[in-house]
Amino acid sequence: MCEILEKAVSGCRSRSKILFIQKEIVPFGVQYLAALLKKHGYDVKLVFFFDPFSNNNMMLRKAGRLNEEFRRFTLRTIEEYQPDLIAFSTFTMTFRWSVEMAAFIKSHHNIPVIFGGYHASMVPEKAILETPIDMLGIGECENMMLNLVRAMETGADIRNINNLWIKEGDTVYKNPLDPLLTDLDSLPFPDKTICPRGSYDLSYSLMGSRGCPYRCTYCANNYYATMYKNWCKVRFRSIENILAEIEHVTRTYGRIRRLDFADDVLALDNERLGNLLYAVKERYGIPYSCFLNPNLIDEKSIQILKDTGCYWLKIGVQSTQEEKRRKYLRRFETNRQIEAIAAWAHKYDLNFSFDHIFAFPFETKEDLVESVHFYNRTRPTIINYGSLVYLPKTAILDIAKDKGILRQEDIDGIENGEHESSLTSNVARLQGASTSAPEMHVFLARIAYLYSLISFRSKEHVDRMIENGFLDRKDAIHPIRVLIAKFCAKAKANHIFIYWAVIREIAYGLYKKAFYLR
Repeated sequence: MCEILEKAVSGCRSRSKILFIQKEIVPFGVQYLAALLKKHGYDVKLVFFFDPFSNNNMMLRKAGRLNEEFRRFTLRTIEEYQPDLIAFSTFTMTFRWSVEMAAFIKSHHNIPVIFGGYHASMVPEKAILETPIDMLGIGECENMMLNLVRAMETGADIRNINNLWIKEGDTVYKNPLDPLLTDLDSLPFPDKTICPRGSYDLSYSLMGSRGCPYRCTYCANNYYATMYKNWCKVRFRSIENILAEIEHVTRTYGRIRRLDFADDVLALDNERLGNLLYAVKERYGIPYSCFLNPNLIDEKSIQILKDTGCYWLKIGVQSTQEEKRRKYLRRFETNRQIEAIAAWAHKYDLNFSFDHIFAFPFETKEDLVESVHFYNRTRPTIINYGSLVYLPKTAILDIAKDKGILRQEDIDGIENGEHESSLTSNVARLQGASTSAPEMHVFLARIAYLYSLISFRSKEHVDRMIENGFLDRKDAIHPIRVLIAKFCAKAKANHIFIYWAVIREIAYGLYKKAFYLR
């Protein structure tokens, strides 16, 4: 057995110490793992890197220096804490940074390193080849992590633990997946003490379910549904268990200003929706936000949300091209449904947002212009927009490759966690665009500006801007102008607290050097 695995099973201390290292966010999975390990008496700490300057709007020179300071801080933490296992939970956007961080640690300390999270689960055959990675946690890893740490303590063989891949020299031990956990109430509440305070004192995020009945081609759930045969069957926590978490939070952390239900699907029918939300209202009276799929919304849903204190309903539209949305995204709601939802929300004075994704492989400039007209007719409180992020093993990759938007080397880069180049090439080769990439970015910025204006200017004003050739102009719109428009849209929607959270994060990063130990 190789040296690193010998150390892992040596049983060198009675209670193992686990150190998580995370950048930018602390996923729910890490929060649940920390809570479970602590419940069983293990010592868990987390080193967190805010990295406030990695945001696309905040690319400052200080980012590189902060990263170097974070590395030194992490080394000092390891020397003082002496962990038995170092864990990273990675998404595609953080995978390469995590690998480089793990390699840096390995150059100083011979400690076992395990990677988990979406990226490791989607492309384990590539991730395990990364030199600093000793083990991978595949899929949902609560049982795996507990079994691994127990085996490390007792000196038991760790090569046959389900959901675990282990590298030993040129040999990789690949273990099968456990069935999905069905009793979510059996899990402890997620440990928020390892998170930045700002991530839960302004708005507390919780999940009352796992899984998703839909298989959108661009979403992580698209591949989880092939990985787990019953992934599309949503597993719900009991309503009493959700209420107990809210009670636990108010006792532990103090007053909650807002709740954010982060579920992919909060409820599949109005019965559960009403039972849950009326219970939250009657017991706690906390305003909340939630996401609902358009196919699950009717007028009764909107009435329930308004009556129970929903301050923000988030709805994914992603593309206003109904036929393309159905064909390429595997989303089957109609534009008529979306228009009806908007009408109901206006009728009951419910704030709602539409999510839109730029740069789908089928998207044309004409599609984007039509999207402005569609949103200007339906008048959502706010439009949340962003560029498509290609994720490994999702069906949208094949669509983009077939259309010539992505090459095989782009897909290889995505699977290696080198996502930035693929995003740039996607915009540059936007379907139907005869203009250069810089000109395309100018056009997208003008579309985004109009999206923001829809929130606080009249329909007639936006229509006049389009008629007067605003979208035909080739000069770049000043970023400050776009930022001010976004701020005004957030203000109109009473979402200023989101900016306040970002400002606090940046200020904390500057004051505390952007990292800390919890």
